Amino acid sequence: MLERAYLHLEPLNDMFLSKDIPVTSVPLKIGRKVSQKTSPEQDNGYFDAKVLSRTHAHLVLQNDQVMIQDVGSSNGTFINGTRLSEDGQQSNPCQLNSGDILEFGLDIKDESGQIVHKKVSCSVSISYGDTIVKKPKEESIDGLLQLVDVLLLIAG
Repeated sequence: MLERAYLHLEPLNDMFLSKDIPVTSVPLKIGRKVSQKTSPEQDNGYFDAKVLSRTHAHLVLQNDQVMIQDVGSSNGTFINGTRLSEDGQQSNPCQLNSGDILEFGLDIKDESGQIVHKKVSCSVSISYGDTIVKKPKEESIDGLLQLVDVLLLIAG
């Protein structure tokens, strides 16, 4: 049984810098910065984003899998575009995988359609020890890119 995994979050918008968050069997809070105590750091689950709830979601290592649970946020938690629960409702724990797109909250727009508060959007990589676990789709793409490189060398 694993004691720890690391969740690497790579931003897909300009809402934060990359994060490497240790995940254990103790639930880790994902939430909005509300004080100096909850300032965003590279290794914690806090974000400086108005679209997140103070306590938005929890991360936990369960049965050697990184799980995420929305704990009743207003603006939602999304994996690959699918919202985990209805507005204000707690979700069931959902497995995160390397290659997933994870989003916290929604883009909030003004009357003219301009985004005034951005969601947190990121790609997920999970490492157990020193190994990054990839989804099969990513492995296929990596293999295809390597094949293209070889063919270009042969043709070149």
